[in-house]
Amino acid sequence: MSLIARNRHFSALAVVLVVALLLSSCVIPDPSREAPPLLSYPPDYTPQVFVLYEPYPLTQAWLEGVVPVPSYHGWTDERMMRDLDRMREIGLQGLFLCLRLESLSDPFIIERISRFYDLIQSRFPAFRVGLVMTPTQKTTISRQNVVSYMRKHGILDAECVFRLGGRPFLGFAEDITLTDRPISDVSIRQWGNEWHVRPRNGDYDQVSAHESFIWVCAGYSGTRRSIRRQDMAQWPQPRDKYGDFFRLGLRRAFAAGAAIVCIDSWNDFVAGSFIEPNSYDQDLMLRVLREELVEVARQRNRP
Repeated sequence: MSLIARNRHFSALAVVLVVALLLSSCVIPDPSREAPPLLSYPPDYTPQVFVLYEPYPLTQAWLEGVVPVPSYHGWTDERMMRDLDRMREIGLQGLFLCLRLESLSDPFIIERISRFYDLIQSRFPAFRVGLVMTPTQKTTISRQNVVSYMRKHGILDAECVFRLGGRPFLGFAEDITLTDRPISDVSIRQWGNEWHVRPRNGDYDQVSAHESFIWVCAGYSGTRRSIRRQDMAQWPQPRDKYGDFFRLGLRRAFAAGAAIVCIDSWNDFVAGSFIEPNSYDQDLMLRVLREELVEVARQRNRP
């Protein structure tokens, strides 16, 4: 083969490679897909968008065939910084840190929470953390005991702690029975009482009267805890390949004017409702969330 012929051959090959790369980076539209409709949001609408976050998820019960990317063990500084960077990059204002009651007696867990606070205050001082107690089974506890313990260890009154009405926020899941009276200097909210229970099979865009709080699920597997097509087709709240279910939930929440939008969740790989980059749909849900928050800002800033 002559030098000219070889050059033509390599030039043609280069063109083919470039075209292949461009096609691989593009999403080919599906003509049968009916995308969720755009909705109008209230004037000057600025929601606080939070996400449920598990520092120590129950990895042994994860959804079959799905792992976070990159995978992790424990709540290391590296993972903390990566998660915070991802959350701030897409525009989240904060997170609800899910803590199991028994974990609070572990000095190591308290140290990890304090370290998380330090990283937030040094890197993203406007980012907020709301503490939420989530038991592994139904239980009865005293508000005052939990508050006193948290204050003793300095994790309730830190600068980055989320506040309602100027008071530190403390959340309790619906499986907890609270035995004593409310505490005047702490804003306590319980799912199923002041804030509605996380939607699993019912209305996923219900707004709570207190603070106009709303849940948005990325998906929910129910008892079909597998990503096999026949199982996913029966999920109560589907996890589709375009993220349209999640997108519609976000749009309905914003159109309702919810002041606090809580995404369920960052890394619940048990229930199937997660937005953390993963081995199943990569960063799809993060891209959906970023796009919808850009749309909120666009509508807010239009003349």
